[in-house]
Amino acid sequence: MDTWLADFHQRTDLNRYPVAMRTRGGIGYQVGGLVVSNFVGHPIHYRDGREWKPITLRHENGQFEGCPFAWNGYAVTYKGRILFQPESVTFNGVARPLEFFRKENRLIAYVPAIGTYEIVFSENGVREFLTIPEPLEGVLSFQVHHKAKPQKLHKHPRRLMGVDGIEGDVYTLTKDMNYPLVIDPDYSADTADGVVLGSSTVYATAQSTATNHGTAIDYIYCGQYYSSPNYAVHRVFEKFDTSGIPDGDTIIDVTTTWTVQSDSSATDFDVKIKKCDWSAYDPLASGNRDSAYDDCASAGEDDSIWRNTSGLSTFTAYASGSLSTAWVSKTGYTYYGLMSSREGTTPTGNEFIAFNSANHATPGYRPFLTVTHSGSSNKQSRSLLGVGW
Repeated sequence: MDTWLADFHQRTDLNRYPVAMRTRGGIGYQVGGLVVSNFVGHPIHYRDGREWKPITLRHENGQFEGCPFAWNGYAVTYKGRILFQPESVTFNGVARPLEFFRKENRLIAYVPAIGTYEIVFSENGVREFLTIPEPLEGVLSFQVHHKAKPQKLHKHPRRLMGVDGIEGDVYTLTKDMNYPLVIDPDYSADTADGVVLGSSTVYATAQSTATNHGTAIDYIYCGQYYSSPNYAVHRVFEKFDTSGIPDGDTIIDVTTTWTVQSDSSATDFDVKIKKCDWSAYDPLASGNRDSAYDDCASAGEDDSIWRNTSGLSTFTAYASGSLSTAWVSKTGYTYYGLMSSREGTTPTGNEFIAFNSANHATPGYRPFLTVTHSGSSNKQSRSLLGVGW
């Protein structure tokens, strides 16, 4: 399935119950006298008059219902204006023009002797991937014509995924790199989550000082490690659009579900959920990441952890225990932080895992918040005041 909503509606047991509520970032099902709602950090519905309708990423002419991003046959557009036009990839001085064919919400171009160039549309943005499957040696560069960036969009730099500090439009490839290589930039209309990292040769400094951050990436690290001579500490930041919960409803139960990308926890730890309101630092950026990093550490712990890292299986979703019902916002986003219970104990090796993020290309891997609340069926009319595209 191409959207989070279509994927969720198909795989959840809740699909046998009537839909009780649609909001910009969530959907609720009537289960007896309660509504069980699930929320993400990006839009899944758009407003058409006085009705919320699901965003769809299936349309023959490149226009997606409710999504501001589209393809006009040669360029990516945002609300009808050209955003960027991918032209070619050059390797060792030879330019290879890009000719795309369409497959649902993806545009695919095979780049001879290099790999596969994909443009993937989501409910919240558009991403480019160049996947290089076999070892290459030489200089690779991108020729992409960018128009002026709309003010509200976040442009994330083209980067070599999994490798810190390698970004831009020119890459020197060597055969001893870890193939397959994936180079990935993107635009997003919002950032639903992120990670802030502190790194230093002194553990206490790594804990107290942010040195890097990431947003709108496929996976985000949580935990800490030591790789001589540096210590590194990763803290996760997540938000869910819970604004559609009617003000008069009573929240009865809250859990959050995350999917594991990888497990590098040679020493296991609890993943603590922090009641960290990082809205003042949203979106995360170089100028505010240190404050967000500190706030996550000092914020109060929620009523439950996510879980311990022992026995994790990759690409498997795990729900937390019940969280504080009082922390959920009925008027905006609900913000959380995640961090390791081992923080404060100096690591001697790897003590971290990776979560699939809200921007993962596979919708079913994205995190979501489940809120059970009181209320009767047919809440459609009570959810119309949220913000649509």
